[in-house]
Amino acid sequence: MDSHASIAELGSDTHEIHVNRFLAYHDEEFLQVAYRALLQRDVDPDGRVRYLGMLRSGVSRKDVIFELVRSKEARAKGIHVRGLAGYGIYRRLFSLPVIGHIFTILFVMIRCRALVRDFRALHNHLYRVTRATIGSNSESI
Repeated sequence: MDSHASIAELGSDTHEIHVNRFLAYHDEEFLQVAYRALLQRDVDPDGRVRYLGMLRSGVSRKDVIFELVRSKEARAKGIHVRGLAGYGIYRRLFSLPVIGHIFTILFVMIRCRALVRDFRALHNHLYRVTRATIGSNSESI
């Protein structure tokens, strides 16, 4: 998918974008769309290393968006991302030394069914991709 077209898909009002619009993208494509929408430029090498490293180590895309939105560069552009209003409080709450761990445990317990469902869906998807890859490789031999 072309990242220039992807930015256009985020909406006509590029000064106000809902955070969920970014969540349709993953990995490098997500990062490119986020940079173009929020910083109005391509990803620089340092940003690519930093944010791809974060994403690939399990940091959420919302965390990356939150960091980008709070940067001086993004604030100077005047871009507003809806859907992040309570996210700073959420991040602060979950990062508190003792209470944060308690909230994390409660959050996981509440979301346990959805997490298990998502894990099963991911497992099934990886199985299908692996089978398709093995099947296409064996046909070319």
